[in-house]
Amino acid sequence: MSLFPTGADAGYSPAQLEAGRAAGAAASAQKELLQTWLYSTTVLTSGTSVTSASQFQTAQGATSSDTFTRTNMRSSGILPGVRSFTIRSLHMTLFDGTDANVLGTVAAQIGWGNFAVIIGDTPTPDYFQVRAVLGGSGFSSASTTRGIFGDGNIANALSFNYPFLMTVQGNEPFRVDLRWDTAIATAVASSVYLTTIFYGLGARRK
Repeated sequence: MSLFPTGADAGYSPAQLEAGRAAGAAASAQKELLQTWLYSTTVLTSGTSVTSASQFQTAQGATSSDTFTRTNMRSSGILPGVRSFTIRSLHMTLFDGTDANVLGTVAAQIGWGNFAVIIGDTPTPDYFQVRAVLGGSGFSSASTTRGIFGDGNIANALSFNYPFLMTVQGNEPFRVDLRWDTAIATAVASSVYLTTIFYGLGARRK
């Protein structure tokens, strides 16, 4: 599955499509465009249970644990004012560097949750199943989790044919909201890391 698709124009009026392209062209004339990504990690700590979580809310370096391996956010919940980011696709990965056998149990619980990309105060477009976007490469030695991580390819990426409709502007708050009807119990010896990765087009002022 392509991470940077170009879809057909069905489902949107010519005026809507032209408005989106015109806005993109105007922004391109004033900014440098970069094909890039944003990522943020939720840590499900050993011995705890959770029913919700928010991602992209903590900046790199905010605490000693928020290193570049967990997030590349420079500000909490917003982009710098001179930047914008158009989300073209996303996927989630699970990782446990201590005990891969944990993932078989916890992944099943996580997968039954729902998530939404919240831009401003609006889910865009709506809540969706976590299990539909779990994929990508990762560490695993247990056969019960190998299907989640695949063979190193990025699997289960959710791509958007009209990415200009999924754009975060500079200083506009955004997050990924995660919800579970049943609490995820991580009664295990080590923590599990759930990372959401956005792939897309970033813009910064020339």
